Amino acid sequence: MRNFPLRPLLEDKHSKKLISKTKLILASATPAVTADKIYTASRQTKWFEESVVATLGQLAGKGERCMFCGGSEASQVDHFKPKDTYPHSAMLWENFIWICGLCNLNKGNRFPKDAEGKNLLINPIDEDIWDYYTLDKFGYLLANWDIVLDDYEARARQTEQIIKINRQAAQEARYARYQQLERSYLDLLSLHHDGRVTPQEIFDRVNFDLAFPLHPEVPQFFLKGKGNTDEPFATVLKLIRDAGL
Repeated sequence: MRNFPLRPLLEDKHSKKLISKTKLILASATPAVTADKIYTASRQTKWFEESVVATLGQLAGKGERCMFCGGSEASQVDHFKPKDTYPHSAMLWENFIWICGLCNLNKGNRFPKDAEGKNLLINPIDEDIWDYYTLDKFGYLLANWDIVLDDYEARARQTEQIIKINRQAAQEARYARYQQLERSYLDLLSLHHDGRVTPQEIFDRVNFDLAFPLHPEVPQFFLKGKGNTDEPFATVLKLIRDAGL
């Protein structure tokens, strides 16, 4: 999981399409059945592909990595609120996310709530996931500690348990990504010390790593997030700031 740019508005003609489909569902005597039929038919259309799918893909960034696990290539439009349970949300732009098949299988139709009816699943697009998680050097997304409740953040734990974002393959790939970044920046700092690399070149490398489609949550956390105080990233970023870049 990682942070994304703000969810953009769709083109007006596509927004109107979604609104018209939603009105049909709202007017139906069997909304769940109608929602399933309308979504299934819409998913096969050119307008849905050019609007919902294309925009979600752009949000996901280069390589279109899954919005939950960050490792696999996203390939499926998921309803954050399951359409079977929340048919009135089946054609809402705000309810679509772009994820891989395994995360979609894990999520299924689950949408847990607490005793007060509040949603316990974190929306990977519309929420700041670093409010809920810390990424350690071994590739684990760890639930933050909730000081008020004196316990681990409930929504982070629920999301991890349902989606299995720390499944072995994802965790090991994040760990490998971290090791690659650590070695790379240690080498760059050594080369800079010898006068063989400029701050501009290091700045360019940081931007390259932030955009590179391989577990993008790792460079995001250590180069832009709370992990930027860890070495060697802290020294690299200070060097860039001191150079006015």
